Parts: sequence; structure tokens; C-alpha cells
Amino acid sequence: MQTQTETSEALSASPAPAKPRLPRRWLLAGGLLILLLIGAAWWFTRPRGPEFSTLTLAPVTLTETIDVSGVVESERSVSLKASVSGRVLERRVAENQRVPAGVPILSLDTAQLRLQLQQARTQSLTSQQQAQAEIDSAAAAIAELERRRGQNLIGLRNQIQKAEEGLFFLERELLRLQRLLAEDAVTAQSVDQQRQQVDIARIDLRTAQQNLNAAERTDPELVNARSRLQQARTSLDNARRSSQASIDLAAESLRQAALLAPFAGSVTSWNVQRGDFLSPGSLVARYQDLSDLRLILAVNELDFPKIRLQAPVEITFDAYPDQIFRGSVVWRSLATVAGAGGDAIAGGATSASAIQVFPIKVWFDNPAALIKPGMSGDARITVAQRERILAVPIGAISKGGGQYRVKVLREGKPVEVDVTVGMSTLDQVEIRSGLKAGDQIVLDQPLPSPSPS
Repeated sequence: MQTQTETSEALSASPAPAKPRLPRRWLLAGGLLILLLIGAAWWFTRPRGPEFSTLTLAPVTLTETIDVSGVVESERSVSLKASVSGRVLERRVAENQRVPAGVPILSLDTAQLRLQLQQARTQSLTSQQQAQAEIDSAAAAIAELERRRGQNLIGLRNQIQKAEEGLFFLERELLRLQRLLAEDAVTAQSVDQQRQQVDIARIDLRTAQQNLNAAERTDPELVNARSRLQQARTSLDNARRSSQASIDLAAESLRQAALLAPFAGSVTSWNVQRGDFLSPGSLVARYQDLSDLRLILAVNELDFPKIRLQAPVEITFDAYPDQIFRGSVVWRSLATVAGAGGDAIAGGATSASAIQVFPIKVWFDNPAALIKPGMSGDARITVAQRERILAVPIGAISKGGGQYRVKVLREGKPVEVDVTVGMSTLDQVEIRSGLKAGDQIVLDQPLPSPSPS
């Protein structure tokens, strides 16, 4: 009994168990959450002024470009045509096979052409032989006439010599008779007779001299013979030139029977088959240099003055839309091409309405030879680029009274500032004066203030 009582007392005398307490970190988290809720409530209920969408002005690089579409063409492209008549024996290269300049690409049957060349040579030889025979004949005639003329001149000179000698003796006899007449040794009649003989001798001498002079000056037969010789020589020269021209023509026709590559390139399409008969001017093939391509663009007359030679170009071709080809402007036309709806203008480009356009050519890098003639491409031509300039979006520019203005945030309020503009792109305008780097440009209208809750 005592033991039971002592046990009860001992139990009643022991202390009561302690009440559990929250950890300190939970108390701190709760306090922080209360502060955040109070701050958020103040932020959303505080009185606010108007808000603006702004852009901080900083130097940028501004690039002006022109976008235009075009078609690829070979810089060297020709239509090969037959120069002579003949039947096609062989197409010596395949389509798209690149060959060097001067290589035969088509052969024609040359039997008829070789016959014409042989006939030309034979005719040349015959005509020259005939002309030479006439020359020889004329020369022989001249030689004979000159021989006879020489003999005639000798005879005439002998006559003159005899006439002079006869006259000399007659004149001496006349002098002797005149002395005898003075001595009354002869009659006057004898002297007169002698004087008559002297006069006749003088006439004979004069006639002989005239005959000699005439013979020395001209000989009709000899003149005709020499004219004949000259004509024969002229005929020979003409025969040589004419026959040589015929030979050259026949030889050239024979040479042209083998059509040669005009430059290093490829036959992109044949228009003839083996066995076809060709006439001069017949279309044989399309020949192009596929390694030297140009993108042909038709540029609006308003944009044309901006484009300079060597201007950089980026091209995207329809066949390779994910690849950019880089190039440059290498040629600008000096004449416009009038475009109309659906009409082809430069290189197959078309214009939707009547407008004046200028063709230009763009060289582009094509190392893998992916691009072919006839492919379409979109070109972006860089016409101007300015670095480290100030520029604002086009929407930030306003104009009034002939003056451009931009809204700038000053002390929390938008203020219109007069500016001077420069070059522009599709979405930005250069600011040349009126603003400085760091200015806050107002882009949108102020947002309405929320109603107090």
C-alpha cells in the first residue's frame, strides 16, 4: 500500500511536458513574404505619370541598299551558224562539254568543197598560162619591130649622110663655077643649072632628116605592139588576183566546213543531227562560256544614279534560297530600256508598268559552278554606307512647315527637337544635326495612367 501511494505522489510531483515552438527560419521567411506583399501593393497602387517607349541614341552603321531581281546570262554567248553548205558528218563535242578556243566542234562533208578548190587552182593555172603566152607573143612582136626599126633608122641615117656628101660636092662645084663665071670662063646658064642642083640636094637632105626624125619619134606598129604587151601583163595580173581570190574562197570554205569553238566554252544546245544538210546561215548550236556569268538587272531610273561601278552586291538565287552569293556591279548601260507590262526588258526581266529602266550587269563569285544561265536571282545592291552616325527609326520622324522633328525625352517629358536628316534606308534615317548620342528618343505615345484602386 505504501509503495502504491509513494508512486502516485512521485508521479504528481513530476513537471508537465513543454509546448512545441516554430523554427526561426520560418519566422524570417514569413516576415519577408509580408514585406514583399506590402511592396507590391504599394507599386501597383502608387500614383504614376505617363510612360513612354524610348530609344537611347548611339552611333550606328547605316547602309542604304536597292533590291532588284534579274536573270543570269553568260557574258560570252553566241549562236553558231553554218558558213557553207554541206552535210553534217559528226558532232565532235557533247553538250555542256567545255573545250578550248579553236577546237573543231562540228565536221561537214568536204568532198564538194575539195573539188571546188581543185577547180579553182586549175582555172588559175590555165588563165595565167594564157596570159603569159600573150605576153610572150607581144614581146616577140616588139622585138621584131624594134629590129626592123633599127634597120630602117640605119638606112635613113645613110641616106642623110649621102645627101650631105652630095650637097657638099654640089656646093663646091657651084662655088667653082661662080669663080669661072667671073672670069667669063663659063656661061651664066651653067651656074644657074648648078644652083638648081644644089637646091634640090638641100631639099633631099631636109627630107631625109625629117624622115629620120619621124622614124625616131614614133612607130605605129611598135606603139601598138607595146600596148598589146601592157594589156597582156595587166591580164596576167588580173588573172593572178582573180584566181587567187577564187582559191582563197574555196580554201576558206573548206576550212569553215570544220566549225571551230570561237572561245573557251561549251555547246549548251545542238540544233543539228548527223546527216542533216546545212545551208549558209543555218543555226547549228548555242555556244556559251559557262564560267563567265553575269546577273542582268533592270534598275528603275530613280535608283540608277545611286549605283556606282564596283558597288557590292549580295545575291540570293531561287535555286539556292539559303545561300548568299557575293559580287559587284561591273557594267552600267548608258541608255534606258522602255519596259511595259509583261514585256521583256534586260535579260528577261519584266516591268509591271511602263517605266524607264537601265540594264546593269553584276559579276558574282560562282566557285562551285552552281549557277547556270537562265536562273533567277534577287540582288541587294549597297549604294551607300556611313559608319558611326546617329540614326532614328523612320516612325520617329515627323515633318511640319518644311522642318523635320524628333521627340526627345527631357526631364521625363517629350520635347520636339528640329533635326537635319541625311541618308535613309527602309527603316532608318540619318540625323546629321539636332541630336547627340545618349538622347532618349520617344518612339510611342504615352501610356494611360492606371486608375487608383
